Amino acid sequence: IAEVGFRERLGPKAIAFGALCGLLPDFDIVLNFYDPWAYILHHRGFSHALITLILLTPILGWLGYRWAKKKTSYLTWMHLTFWALITHPLLDICTSYGTQFWWPISNARLSLDAIAIIDLFYTVPLLAAILVGCIPYLSLRARRYFACSMFLFTLAYLCTGYANQEEAKNLALEQLQL
Repeated sequence: IAEVGFRERLGPKAIAFGALCGLLPDFDIVLNFYDPWAYILHHRGFSHALITLILLTPILGWLGYRWAKKKTSYLTWMHLTFWALITHPLLDICTSYGTQFWWPISNARLSLDAIAIIDLFYTVPLLAAILVGCIPYLSLRARRYFACSMFLFTLAYLCTGYANQEEAKNLALEQLQL
């Protein structure tokens, strides 16, 4: 997200900041320490909820703005923060485990079951985009083009996974009705 939409405006710090914001919702794993079942109950819970991420956006955006020494727009840092934060639970919704996106309104987990929780065909292209983004002798345009390509590839992969899951579900329902 940072490479595709914000590096040109915010500079290289946007990449590190975007990566940190993208990982932030998973810091709920520390709840695992007081009870072995707490991890199952709380992981992908409140820290992945839309309301939590909206409330964190101005605070984290301000921290990014301060880290950049106010050389760029606070609103642009907030924009990066929001998209880096929100894409995490949106991707988690695509897994079979899902996430409590509408917490505290609902504790139900949203799940599309489009990809596995750990999916190398999804993760490796994103990792490649990060690594290519770190190659200093490549132009910003080349790095952005590669990141956009990997973003579109992973989006197509998610859509294909969802379509396959829907087709499998429909076939199973047809066979059960025979």
